[in-house]
Amino acid sequence: MAGWKVTTAPTETVISTSEAKAWLRVEHSDEDSLVAGLVAYAINAAQNYLSQAFVTQGITETFDTWENVILTVHPVQSITSIRYIDNDGVTQTLASTKYKADLYAKRCKIMPAYNETWPTLRPESGAVEVVYVAGYGAASAVPDDIKTALKLMLADVYENRGDAVRQLPTASKYILDRINYTYLL
Repeated sequence: MAGWKVTTAPTETVISTSEAKAWLRVEHSDEDSLVAGLVAYAINAAQNYLSQAFVTQGITETFDTWENVILTVHPVQSITSIRYIDNDGVTQTLASTKYKADLYAKRCKIMPAYNETWPTLRPESGAVEVVYVAGYGAASAVPDDIKTALKLMLADVYENRGDAVRQLPTASKYILDRINYTYLL
């Protein structure tokens, strides 16, 4: 696998600054930008820990070969496109009738459709590019356990700003590990 990146950012956040301030019991606006930054940190840390997208976003992921095209970020809502570099070095778009994506699997696997085979690739890094939409949907669709873990992370980092080496707070880690374990069963 070559790698992935967010190509279309979410349009909303899982926890708003006002929700975060209420959780932290901050009643003034002096630290609004700090709180917003800590919310972004907590969301990013939890998404990376779980390899999940919380709110709908676009992901572009590349692979070196057709073997084991299993998407990293989940839950996957849909596949937007699959492009590949053919043996002549020309970028081609794979017709959606040529592949099947198991969107119901814990990790979305892309495989050839019935009676189809993968086209020949040029042997180079990132020869296959999959563009897809991942996330639970709107912020309101994100599971409450994830929101609770985020709030616990937020409180910990707000109260312990001087700690240079950050680890997940025990309660957040417990919740996220349970989500990860349940999701990967």
